[in-house]
Amino acid sequence: MSNLETYFQVLRTTNNVQAANQQPFVHPEPEGMVAIDQRGAKVDRKKGKLKAVRLYVYATVINQTLYLLGIGDKDSQKQDIETCRAKVRQIQRGK
Repeated sequence: MSNLETYFQVLRTTNNVQAANQQPFVHPEPEGMVAIDQRGAKVDRKKGKLKAVRLYVYATVINQTLYLLGIGDKDSQKQDIETCRAKVRQIQRGK
């Protein structure tokens, strides 16, 4: 996932979550988490179109941690977001 690598590099070099969230493949989601999609990923024309997936992450500046919360596709998006929101709430409560 080159987009995850890019997101992480921006976080490391800038120490700025907002700068990382400005990347074109990042979408805001509830609770301060973001979804990283495959925009810009290379497509192998012989294998057909990639099924779009999103990786849900949550970054904190305080302890400089990038939490990988989950991954899913459009079919599971609503449930994925709810599951990841619960994980973010646990992180925010320190559990």
